[in-house]
Amino acid sequence: MELYNQLPNEEEQQNMLRIVSLRLKELDELYAKYMGRRIKGDTE
Repeated sequence: MELYNQLPNEEEQQNMLRIVSLRLKELDELYAKYMGRRIKGDTE
């Protein structure tokens, strides 16, 4: 949050939010893929 507040203007803040949002989405997808493989491995 501190870094976000230090950004010079609202456009930069929105850009940072967009980047963080995309990264979180990527991490969610990776986690779902990982857990899907773990669950398959547990049932076999």
